[in-house]
Amino acid sequence: MTPPASVRDHAALRPVVFTRRRPRADAEAEDWTGRWVCVGFADQLQHAGDLLPATVSGHAVHVRRAGDGTLAAAFNARPFGGCMSVPVQCAGARKIRCPHLACGFSEDPGVLGDANDPERTARRQFVGADPTRLVPVPLAQWGPLLFVHVATVPAPPLDAVLAPLRTGPGAPVPEDLRAIAVAEQDLPLGWRTGARAVVATLATRCGAGTLREQQIDAVSTLTAPAGAGQLSCYLVWPHLVLARLPDRVLAALLRPVGPERCSVLSAVLRPAGSRTGEGAGDRDAQFWREVLAAAARA
Repeated sequence: MTPPASVRDHAALRPVVFTRRRPRADAEAEDWTGRWVCVGFADQLQHAGDLLPATVSGHAVHVRRAGDGTLAAAFNARPFGGCMSVPVQCAGARKIRCPHLACGFSEDPGVLGDANDPERTARRQFVGADPTRLVPVPLAQWGPLLFVHVATVPAPPLDAVLAPLRTGPGAPVPEDLRAIAVAEQDLPLGWRTGARAVVATLATRCGAGTLREQQIDAVSTLTAPAGAGQLSCYLVWPHLVLARLPDRVLAALLRPVGPERCSVLSAVLRPAGSRTGEGAGDRDAQFWREVLAAAARA
């Protein structure tokens, strides 16, 4: 049941973070709370007022760009829409498309901004009448990647969690990267197994040899010789894939929307000062989307 606005928006009321297993697509086997979880790219939020919806283990949150250009994350103002109880169609393992966009049971839409939400009707479901009264969620960036931490305990430093990404020859330098050619694909991939399928498909396309894996905490590093160089891929728990190629990094988020099905958000990460033309970025993006689609067919 949705409480009255005067109660729902009161800053003193803290949301309860549930950690038990739920029969939902985004918590099918593991709980994502208590860990840093990537939810998108800062470059998706180009203008003040832009909002990126995200769901973490059934918890409805969002990231928005404020009027001063800063980014902030918070729990949604209406995390259960306007329903008095959970409808039957929302209790299954697949997220549904619903007018209550901010509900934790509905499928997350793409970025909302003035172009597709000129009256801010949709965004008000997320931020309510006064965004300053929302309950904040810890937010951190690794280059253009946005991470949130939904938990009842303080979040550890993100840099420490992602330390393995900074090691090894030619490791990506996050401060110098920006996301271009951001795209979304609905693919028959499971979030637990899909990431490795993507890496295996990319290795085949690049003519790489046998992949060797090393895992440190939340990051698995897979490397293989590829021609005159080396292919390096990183699986960041629970659903982020990064692949380092010369002068760019390919990124993909496997966001579960149902059993063995994901909405895959992909992008090419290039140095902000790169002189490579847009045509090369488009070719990289097309290649990356073809790899993702091929992994889903494998």
